[in-house]
Amino acid sequence: MASLHNQAPPSFWDNPQNFFGSIGNHLPQPASFPSASDVKREARAYSRDIFASWETLHAILDTHEALIRKRWGKKSQDQRKKILLGAWPKMSLSHRPDYKVIDNETVQERQKGTRYREAYLWPYINIEDLVQGKSLLIFLNSRGRYLPEAFSNADLEAAHVGIVSMAINRPFLNEYTMILHGQTTLHAYGKLLSWSDDDRAFDWMMSGVGKQSGEGLLILEIQKKILEFLVQCCRLLLADLPPESLTDETASIQPEPEPVVTDPTACPSLAAMSMEAPYRVPAHLDFQRLRAIIAANFSAAKDHLWALREDPGYFANVATDSSGHRMEVLRDDHGKQHPRLNKPVFWGFVLHHIVTGAYGSLLMWEGLHNQITLLVALKDKYSRSISPMKSLPSEYMDALLLFRYLLDRAIDFQIQELVMVVPSSPPLRSHFVREPQIPNSTKMSCRSKGTKSSLMYLFGLLWDKEQLFLHGLPNIMDDLDTVLRNDASQRTLASPFVAERISKLAVLAESLRQLGLYQPWSSSMEFDDTASREEFKTFYNNATSRYSKLPEALTDVPLAELGTPSHGCFNYPIDKRRTEENVKAMRKAEQNLDAFWHAFDDEAARKDRALQGLATLYKVAEGREFQRTPEWVEPLQEVK
Repeated sequence: MASLHNQAPPSFWDNPQNFFGSIGNHLPQPASFPSASDVKREARAYSRDIFASWETLHAILDTHEALIRKRWGKKSQDQRKKILLGAWPKMSLSHRPDYKVIDNETVQERQKGTRYREAYLWPYINIEDLVQGKSLLIFLNSRGRYLPEAFSNADLEAAHVGIVSMAINRPFLNEYTMILHGQTTLHAYGKLLSWSDDDRAFDWMMSGVGKQSGEGLLILEIQKKILEFLVQCCRLLLADLPPESLTDETASIQPEPEPVVTDPTACPSLAAMSMEAPYRVPAHLDFQRLRAIIAANFSAAKDHLWALREDPGYFANVATDSSGHRMEVLRDDHGKQHPRLNKPVFWGFVLHHIVTGAYGSLLMWEGLHNQITLLVALKDKYSRSISPMKSLPSEYMDALLLFRYLLDRAIDFQIQELVMVVPSSPPLRSHFVREPQIPNSTKMSCRSKGTKSSLMYLFGLLWDKEQLFLHGLPNIMDDLDTVLRNDASQRTLASPFVAERISKLAVLAESLRQLGLYQPWSSSMEFDDTASREEFKTFYNNATSRYSKLPEALTDVPLAELGTPSHGCFNYPIDKRRTEENVKAMRKAEQNLDAFWHAFDDEAARKDRALQGLATLYKVAEGREFQRTPEWVEPLQEVK
């Protein structure tokens, strides 16, 4: 390519077809190379159809939304399916159909022209999701009550799998930006701006306010079909009414019904919010809600570390669970156990991981909580100066980018946890084989025996960085939740130990999804984050320097001698009736647990002052003290 560049005249590179042709298959090829007049003409046609359908849907809801809700609520699932297929005859049947079809074609086949364009462009338009609960009612209300510009970024993001898998190729027009965000009229929506005519056009594209022309046309195509589909759903639900009455301008407008909620008495779960998100109005980033989610996990991390230090029974259970989720429990190609399994060195590794994992998790959630708390304050500080048409104040944007960086590191941490514990978990270990260990190394790996299941497929996506980028973490976690909720056979494959780690990763995925809602600025975060990554890396390393010294402090602590639960040293009959024997056993278990942690604390204090501060980080709640069992006192005999 370098020699071609030297030989070609400058005019050669002015033609984008020449550029894409010269690089072959190294980058996705555009679907076409339209002229500016072609793009303007196509955008105007889309915009006319979109606003015509939106005005029809809006008018129907103004006069008939309550009736539509009542009728839909009375329909059986079979009746709902018939209506949906009547409005969209070839609708996908299953949740996330883009996942289902991606392996049906090679990359080359997708690039030449996928057979599953609808599955990729409208993954949330499917029978499984829309017949459930109130999904369609939420969809109708959001799209009919809010203008199309509110959904422009979300509609493009929904097609993420299709775009990055190269199943969906977009037209390419250089040096133009299409404006959608914030445009509320037919003539402004989809307007094309030339970089040479408007100095703001390029900056708007880079900041997310505008879109590359091909992306803009794709958004318009997606929205046109969505609104036509929803209008047709309304017509089928109201088929007994004269068609002209549905949009009669003389009809009295009814008050908008109460917001559609799945269960008005319950606090929405992460699963419910994730399931309904494609159908609702894309929320503005709610830092307060995000802080509450992260605070809950920060609190759980503190409680976990506290319980490890206070409760011998809890400590023993965690140690036993952890020992059953390590690579050593897997058999090798010859069916042999690992030579160190259940030996002191094995328990040393188990306990080392418990201690470092507890402190690592605490620091991870503490960092995220501190940063989201800062963002709450900065959002309030700059609330009057924030405008979608302007860049964010640098202090605020830097804080957002740092939060995103910390979030990425936390996600890496949790995924690596799953890589370690899933193969060796009791329900799945028979499906894996331990690989030969590298000499003079403590690292181990394993390989799958090739067993296929929905759960293992999704774990594979999480563990493969390319597939993780292709599908997107929030999408994978959404599908993982669906599988675990709806398929009992798959649910039994996730041990409670694994399920707990899936839950933590789901919280981080929801945080990532929430951050993506902060449009238009989130569109430019990847670009800005690249420039700041080294700075954030330095900050992160400094903030976690205490944790990096933790393994060293544990090297001289006799972990196995003091903490192996199989010795019976943590027998803790707290659930039994108090007798002299049981009280002595409880006190002995508490003393053994204290000895374990005192050894760690003393070694930390001896080696490093900063590490001493980390060792006592569990003292996180003022007025909170360990509960210890008092000595046995003979009960007084009743005088008869």
